[in-house]
Amino acid sequence: MTSKQNATITNIDYDKPPEDAAEAAEAEAEDRRHVLQVPTGDGENLELVLPKRWKRFKFMRRMSSGDLWGAIEAIGFAEEQLDRLEEADISEEEFEQAVRTLGESLTGKSEGKSSNSKD
Repeated sequence: MTSKQNATITNIDYDKPPEDAAEAAEAEAEDRRHVLQVPTGDGENLELVLPKRWKRFKFMRRMSSGDLWGAIEAIGFAEEQLDRLEEADISEEEFEQAVRTLGESLTGKSEGKSSNSKD
């Protein structure tokens, strides 16, 4: 049995994901763009480069309502990138995980984690 790879998001200029929303904002201020890497069934990674400007609030509303494809469209990836994503050999669960990873990275929160939790 092979281990399942998860999607990752990295800064183009730095090979690590932002730690939180503040670091993501700093990366944006420094004009560093992010890359979403989605593992595909053929062992390759599909790389989607986030544009410099995108509809953040629309993205967050779509994510909170569970409209994952709408969230992807709100980002405004290039048409070529969306076509590759639609044709990628990934399951629905892998797609959902990739979009949630993207959302967590851009908002600095993981699902189920709230700023008022008392852990």
